[in-house]
Amino acid sequence: MRAPGRYMAALLVAASILSLAGCGDKPEAAPAPPSATPATTASPEPTPAATPEPMPVPTPEPTVTPNPNVPVITISGATEPSDMQQYNVADLRGIIKTSRGQLTCVCGRLTDERGETVQEYTYIPYMPEFSLAGTLNADMHFGDLPVGTYTYRLSAAAENGAEKADAVLIEKTFTVSPREQQSGKTTNTPAEPAAGTDASHSTPAHTGSVEVKKEYKALTTYDSGNAGRIWNYFIEQLENPYSTAAILACIETESGCNPERVEGDFTTEHYFSQDYTESVDNGSVSREAFIKYLPKDKCGHGYGLCQWTGERKGALYDLAQERGTSVGDVTTQCEFMMQELTADYPELLEYLKTADDEQSATLEFSRTYLQTLIYGGRTTLAKEFLDKYALA
Repeated sequence: MRAPGRYMAALLVAASILSLAGCGDKPEAAPAPPSATPATTASPEPTPAATPEPMPVPTPEPTVTPNPNVPVITISGATEPSDMQQYNVADLRGIIKTSRGQLTCVCGRLTDERGETVQEYTYIPYMPEFSLAGTLNADMHFGDLPVGTYTYRLSAAAENGAEKADAVLIEKTFTVSPREQQSGKTTNTPAEPAAGTDASHSTPAHTGSVEVKKEYKALTTYDSGNAGRIWNYFIEQLENPYSTAAILACIETESGCNPERVEGDFTTEHYFSQDYTESVDNGSVSREAFIKYLPKDKCGHGYGLCQWTGERKGALYDLAQERGTSVGDVTTQCEFMMQELTADYPELLEYLKTADDEQSATLEFSRTYLQTLIYGGRTTLAKEFLDKYALA
């Protein structure tokens, strides 16, 4: 029989071992009771920013291919009027062209402040080119405009088969002011005519101003072009630079100094005029046809340096036959002019030999010999030729 003390000690040791073995198995915690404190209200979540819609990609405009058959109208070397004093003139220049087809209309128009037309000239070239020299420049007379404001408008139209085009080439507003009196030292002493000058043609003295006049001399030129040849011929015949400049200015306006020029041939090189002159020279165009009939549709009767018509053309034809030269020879036509001045206009010829003012000489030659009252820029051109050929 075991001792009771040892038995009790063994039981205590076993119990301790059992306690230590179960200490790792802790019971699960009971769920906590609901809190009495009310739950905090959660802040509302921020609304996300709207995503911008993508920009629509623009649909490219369809490329329009220009119609290659539509005429394009242009102008080169153009001049236009500027502010001027009363009785002045404007020198209109320019070559109008169409890229294809023919020019069907060229119109120059002057309107006043109210928009009313005061001058208008229309041409129907039916050619690919048109020059304002000898046409609009000769027809428009700015010197007749009273004081005021005006608008110069130049327009053109062209056609190429069924395709048509029109364009405003120039639109310029300008003013015409009263002519100013030049101030200077007052003199009441009449000016004595220069030696060898007919007193009846001398410029009368005036009071209130003294104007120094440029000295022009009857010089010849080395210019071998038509203008230079015409200048030299009439300087030798008239010995007067003012009248020679006047004649040359009128010829430049009438024909561009081209002795073969056919009225209505507005091309730059005047190809038709060259062909027509050859036809007259070789007899394909008879004397009668040269006098009476138009060289072609849209062209006028005028021919040569002064755009002679009718029986005057017949007399030119006869002189060319007598000289054995072309009807379009520049020297033959200058001789023809002197022949007419001597036989038919003797008073004008005497005046031209003594004139001392290019403007008066220009107007007188235009009225009497060319029988026109349309002066255009002729007096301006006469002054230019004086400065070019006669200013010493």
